Amino acid sequence: MLGVHNTFQHIDESGATRILPTDPESLAYALILAYKNKLTLPRPGSKGTNALFAISYHSSPSDQLPVLIEQRENKSSENKGKKGQENDLLSDKQCTDPVNLLSDHSQRSFINLSQVLTKYFVKSPTAQLINRLMDSLFQDLWILCLLTEDLDLQIWNTLFDVDPEVFTNSTINKLVVHHILSDLPSWHDFSVRHPNLFDVPSKTLGVEFLFKSELIEAQYELQLEEFDYTLAAVYEYIRTSEKSAAMEILEMKLASFVVIFKLLLRDTKLGEMVAGNVKVVEFAEGVIAKY
Repeated sequence: MLGVHNTFQHIDESGATRILPTDPESLAYALILAYKNKLTLPRPGSKGTNALFAISYHSSPSDQLPVLIEQRENKSSENKGKKGQENDLLSDKQCTDPVNLLSDHSQRSFINLSQVLTKYFVKSPTAQLINRLMDSLFQDLWILCLLTEDLDLQIWNTLFDVDPEVFTNSTINKLVVHHILSDLPSWHDFSVRHPNLFDVPSKTLGVEFLFKSELIEAQYELQLEEFDYTLAAVYEYIRTSEKSAAMEILEMKLASFVVIFKLLLRDTKLGEMVAGNVKVVEFAEGVIAKY
């Protein structure tokens, strides 16, 4: 079971509908699980013992997602689906018994892609560098965009699984978003890489991080400029390199960032920049279509 922030339905040019996680790292790991275990991404109505479902990031031991949840008593039978069969990577339903899945009878672990995938890049220093670049620059842009851009509440409710009773009350909804914003800098070591963007954390105010807004905006603009030419360079490297497990992983990670940036952040500077790179978008859509 792969716990993610939320899911959405994506319809490709052929009319096929897939259900995808709403953040880049979760989508990347869903693709990698599908690739490694010969599974497919979910379609509406699909069912299987392997599942993807929306949970709060507070359900994770590290307050980060995605989180991999394994039923201890069923470990030997997990991940045995074959591509094209009903045993997809996930179903399109919410978890039917979250209490049981998050109890002591299950094993939960936050997935750090950069650590899990290290072994695939041992023989290729260049591929390893590209992988680290996406783990830092691309992931930073995801967080910086959420911290900087003035996103509509509906976008927040799409990105994160918000209780329907919460988003019907705009005041409470804004408080939930504020809480997510205060936790964002701790994800993926962002605050460790950019300590200058924050004041000393203030537990007294009940806020994890106090933003230096002008510095965050400047950092966002700086990394957007870098991303403009880096995205094309990463795409060209992957497109022209010999196929290998490392290249497959880089393809899936690049596709995950491009698809999420373009579709869910389409009205932001980041989303508009990605959408303008037609070749990269077509490449990313092609990667998703394999599953």
